[in-house]
Amino acid sequence: MTKKQVLKHTVSYEEGLIKALKDPEEARAYLEVALDECEASGEIDGLLLVLRDVTQVQGGVSILTEHHRP
Repeated sequence: MTKKQVLKHTVSYEEGLIKALKDPEEARAYLEVALDECEASGEIDGLLLVLRDVTQVQGGVSILTEHHRP
């Protein structure tokens, strides 16, 4: 198999992540794992990146806050 053939059937990490995070259940699982890792390590950087990714894919901060208004 040539490199061109492999690339034709390969999805970049970012493309795959975006596709997965469009699914609310996948996004929730991604956030839960990040939160668990943050709690275990005491590091917040990874959690912040995950929050950024989910927020961008779900439509931004304004979209997320609209869904949770009383």
